[in-house]
Amino acid sequence: AGQSQPLLWKRGRCEKLDLTGFPLGLFDEVSYTEWSTTLDPGDMLVFYSDGVTDAANGRGELYGTQRLAEMVTAHFARTAGEFADLVLADVERFAGGTVAGDDIRCPFHGWRFCAEGACVEIPHALKIPPQARLRARPVEERGGLLFVHHDPTGESPIAPVPELPVAPG
Repeated sequence: AGQSQPLLWKRGRCEKLDLTGFPLGLFDEVSYTEWSTTLDPGDMLVFYSDGVTDAANGRGELYGTQRLAEMVTAHFARTAGEFADLVLADVERFAGGTVAGDDIRCPFHGWRFCAEGACVEIPHALKIPPQARLRARPVEERGGLLFVHHDPTGESPIAPVPELPVAPG
């Protein structure tokens, strides 16, 4: 994950701060430009990973900086913990893991994996690293839920997942 440009909520507006340069500690011999601002009560400075804005849904759309800025605008008065919980829940709702045939799509980054565990798609990537893979596990879908079998010794399931009753209504 990378570090994206922070968002600042100040005086009723949310804007992306255009900060450039190398992250601190990445290289020994780097000079930095100093930048400062004064945060007043009610202001919010949001640092976030690109894993938030690059989270993709089943249609390949990204969560994006604009959607995050809208969350800042709607929830600027929350505590940092409340805001973080709201954003993570919104990203999860937006991305939602999906099943397409024998493939699954990660609800956070949008990577798609085949039934054998190999990564077959990384949004916006030109090449997929060979080590990008999951351990294949038996998976069954019942009533819109995914059941994944995991046995630490690698044994197969001893019985299938039973059919689930459908709730009336």
